[in-house]
Amino acid sequence: MLRPLKNLTLSLLRKCGWELSRRVSVEERRKLEYEKQLISCWRCLQIYNADLILDVGANEGQFAMLARQLMPETPIVSFEPLESCYTELKSNQDNLKPFEAFHTALGDSPSTTFINRCASTPSSSLLEMGELHKQELPHTASAEQEQITVSVLDNIVAERDWKGQYILKIDVQGYEEQVLLGAKNTLARTLAVVVEISAKPLYLGEPGFDKIYSLMKSHGFEYAGNIDQWRSQKDGRILQFDCLFENTELMLGRSQN
Repeated sequence: MLRPLKNLTLSLLRKCGWELSRRVSVEERRKLEYEKQLISCWRCLQIYNADLILDVGANEGQFAMLARQLMPETPIVSFEPLESCYTELKSNQDNLKPFEAFHTALGDSPSTTFINRCASTPSSSLLEMGELHKQELPHTASAEQEQITVSVLDNIVAERDWKGQYILKIDVQGYEEQVLLGAKNTLARTLAVVVEISAKPLYLGEPGFDKIYSLMKSHGFEYAGNIDQWRSQKDGRILQFDCLFENTELMLGRSQN
């Protein structure tokens, strides 16, 4: 009974030129604005019309949920080594279908090892955190080790026999080179690769832009700009950026069809 009365009241108010809306808090408004900015930054991935999205370092599914908004029908495969994050990722799977998740890290050889798990899980890494990262985000400085499995992307792709052409998104906190070294065959079928790269080392031994650029170039990819970036809250300098690389041969083939 209450719902019909509510609808009738709203209808009468609209006829009188009034419109009721829920008050949105400042926090909610900021969140909505941030989500709009993300969609604006990442919508460029729609142009590739990929058959599959590979999400490496998925955490709790933040990128997967963004990708699902941008590409509603494209299958997503996520890889996440941390137990708690993988559990959260799986809990979101009904909202991500078609979707599959693997409880593993990716690298250049299969192994069992330990990851430095931070309280702020997106900062967790197989590498040791550097001083710059600790200075910028002090709450991430403490970490405990968690045993994980490392798999090779090429092996998984071959086993699953995924068809078509891919988008590969990598967010692995300094372990990008190892992921790419284990993805040589996969890269040949990948239209676009997005790699998070640090402007200055945030983890000990992580590769910089030059090294990743050279590696991507050797596989026939061209640098196509930055999609998003993370700035220092202290002085505004750029700390990390999501670099976009395009497969020259595959993109040329598409333009000729």
